[in-house]
Amino acid sequence: MVGRAGASHQEHASYVRKLISDLSSDSALFKKVYRYAFVAGREKDQKSLALENALIYWSMLFSAPGMAWKGKHDWLELWKTFLGEKWTRSVNRDMWNMILEFALKTIKDESLSFWNEDGAWPSVIDDFVDWCKQKGIGKSETMDVDDQ
Repeated sequence: MVGRAGASHQEHASYVRKLISDLSSDSALFKKVYRYAFVAGREKDQKSLALENALIYWSMLFSAPGMAWKGKHDWLELWKTFLGEKWTRSVNRDMWNMILEFALKTIKDESLSFWNEDGAWPSVIDDFVDWCKQKGIGKSETMDVDDQ
């Protein structure tokens, strides 16, 4: 057992390998690691995470062996592109945590039908959804046609 005193290096290494392999399938573990990354990634005495650091952490966390944030669309790349074009500020804890919730929802529903203007999403996510819709992402696959 790794938690006991005197655990061998091999036991620790085996435990860490198991945790890494479980990241993509154990949502509670992933959420813990994700939330800790915000704390670990901040500069000392800062309340927010620098955007450059957030992008690095998102790239690591939202791809293997973490939780891949992609389906029909590569949401991670879309998110990073959007931020590169539209966002210059740092990332606060609320934004960081809500991105995880948004990512989990987009994996289940790529149409973005879960999102609405009156929801409690941070404005950056509202802007991202608008940006995606302008690019034809998140719209229904069927076309509306007028009856003639």
